[in-house]
Amino acid sequence: MTKQDIIVVALCAVGIFAWMKFYPAVAPVPPAPPANGVQADPVAGDPNGDPNGATWATGATGATGAVAPAIVRAPELLSDLSPAAAAYVGLAKVDITSLVNAEQFEIVVNPNIGGIERIRLVEFPGEDGDPELWVGSEKFPMFQVQAQDDWKFSNPLIESTSDSEIIFSRMIFGTGLILRQSYSVDPDKPYGIAVALELENTLDRTITVDRLLFNVGTMQPLNTSKGFMGAGGVDQRIDIKRSEKDSLKTMAAQKIAGLKPKVKREIADWGIDWLAVQNKYFATIVAPEGGFQGCDLRSTDIPDDEAERAIVHGYGFLPEIKIAPKTSETVALDCFVGPKRYHMLKEMGEGKESIMQFDLFLFFHFGWMEWISLLIFNGMLKLKGILGSYGLAIILLTIIIRTLFWPITHRSTVWSKKLQKIQPEAKELREKYKSDPKKMQEKTFELYRTHKINPLSGCLPMFLQIPVFFALFNVLRSAIELRQASFLWAADLSKPDTIDLGFPLNPLAILMGIAMLMQQKVMPTSVDPAQQKMMMFMSLFFVILLYTMPSGLTLYWTVNQLVSMGQYWITYKIIKEDKAPAEAAKA
Repeated sequence: MTKQDIIVVALCAVGIFAWMKFYPAVAPVPPAPPANGVQADPVAGDPNGDPNGATWATGATGATGAVAPAIVRAPELLSDLSPAAAAYVGLAKVDITSLVNAEQFEIVVNPNIGGIERIRLVEFPGEDGDPELWVGSEKFPMFQVQAQDDWKFSNPLIESTSDSEIIFSRMIFGTGLILRQSYSVDPDKPYGIAVALELENTLDRTITVDRLLFNVGTMQPLNTSKGFMGAGGVDQRIDIKRSEKDSLKTMAAQKIAGLKPKVKREIADWGIDWLAVQNKYFATIVAPEGGFQGCDLRSTDIPDDEAERAIVHGYGFLPEIKIAPKTSETVALDCFVGPKRYHMLKEMGEGKESIMQFDLFLFFHFGWMEWISLLIFNGMLKLKGILGSYGLAIILLTIIIRTLFWPITHRSTVWSKKLQKIQPEAKELREKYKSDPKKMQEKTFELYRTHKINPLSGCLPMFLQIPVFFALFNVLRSAIELRQASFLWAADLSKPDTIDLGFPLNPLAILMGIAMLMQQKVMPTSVDPAQQKMMMFMSLFFVILLYTMPSGLTLYWTVNQLVSMGQYWITYKIIKEDKAPAEAAKA
């Protein structure tokens, strides 16, 4: 080595020593999330959640087509060294905590994941003999702040806990933020939970948090039968109350699963007053101060489920939050988790009772339909209070409805009898003018006018009863009061009255079919044999279609047919007695 080489090596050594002396080592930086929808997740390392002690791997983000989660616009920080943040270094995981309201629910909060795992509704037994009813899913915690791609939380610090409230906080590594979450039972609101999210800024500069995701609820399907046109109740759906709309936007589980990216982007920008996630009888409803700025709806298939059911869960985007240096901002959310009881939901305000869909007529919503449904619903509740049985209440309610319609059905029956009497003359006219349809029509209507007959009279009673039938349809498919209410052999009036004989035998549905066939025999609406056969076929087809209806609805329809036959017999006796004096006078 030459003298010049020795001098160069010596200078390099001095330079390295000086660099090590005045520039301390910097912690390794985890790789940034790739731009192709893949995020970095800690898979092993520091048990306290510090990203500086973790190893990293890539993993897929949430549901395909989901809107990008919230973004914090603040300088990149690898560690929080402020006194406020220092309290979160080295924390261990905490035990899961339960908030107990003995009259209504038990809430299982998991501070480690920042949300509610499940809620037990104390008043209600579970499905299929299970003594406990739980709503929610451990895989999708309710009322949880959805972690952003670049958000890594510390383990929680429990600040306060009691039987009715828990407050905990977690540091968000690399942001300068502390998230404080409060869950408390609201004693003034049935099944009410007050949630408060406080974001504390520990930095000397303003931080903006944009479109933070909040899980508004998760509902697993109940073991219920849907029946024809959803007669058993739409079991899984999310209702969206848009700020600029009076009516709800309803999304069933199947529709959510098939949402196109364009539609998801539109929904993500809606102004929303509140969101409801529900199954047939229970719901979670979340209304934040200031509303949501869009939402993300998801439907996840339940693994190994033979019925191919799904769990629906919804996320609301909180509006932009700006947090000044060394201050905090709080977002309050009014939450409900409980049964879908019409009057209780109505008292909550903001049209939340509309999730019951009492205003539904076929596929449309009408205000007058809700009025009819409420008359039937309130009448059923009052009759149950008197008789002590929902089955007896439905029977008596059916008799009352048929009695109210009796004057119309009586007049219709009289017209039908007159129509049958002139059928030979009508047949002669059809034969005489078969080559001139216009003339045949004129002569036929002239015949009707001569005998003072309305040819549409037979359809009038059925036409007027259609809204009543759909109102019963609305009430019996969604009224939680009927859930697990038994009558005779039917264990649950909200489900088919199935007796397992190796095949599903539903006696009320069969009795309904027999009653319809008897009605066709006793009350013939046509003397044409071909039309009579068609009506009998339609009765059988109707039974097949409605075989899986709730037994409360088939009970109504069976009693309705029997009462109709009784009314027909009374009308027939009246007509016969009226004819007797006239015939005697002629004699």
